[in-house]
Amino acid sequence: MTGDLGKGLLRAMARNALLANHRLHAACARLDAAQEAADCRLLALVERADERALAAPVRYTRPSGVACINPLSAVLLHAFLHDVHHRGQVHDMLSQTEVAPPQLDEFVLSEDAALRVEEMAALGLAEPEPA
Repeated sequence: MTGDLGKGLLRAMARNALLANHRLHAACARLDAAQEAADCRLLALVERADERALAAPVRYTRPSGVACINPLSAVLLHAFLHDVHHRGQVHDMLSQTEVAPPQLDEFVLSEDAALRVEEMAALGLAEPEPA
């Protein structure tokens, strides 16, 4: 993919340390700000990706030096699933300490609405009207 969408994806992935360019942050506040900025860039990329963009090839080189070509949809799927893998790792590590790990389930079903009230409010989102 040669357009801005592909370049934006690779920049977002690099900044999220999914492919390379790992950055150490000395303070949690700076890490939190950097992660929020990277999340916003990735969200913007996903929001403007249409069917054509999702099918377009993304060319990148993995840290091992292997050149890869995959459709944007596959690269995004991998990135999001890999994120879930890391959430599970952190959850496991926290469960072995005195720090209570957060819940991992995403409360997206209608019957879970009461469980996401605080999170939705913090995001400034309202529940969709029932169909």
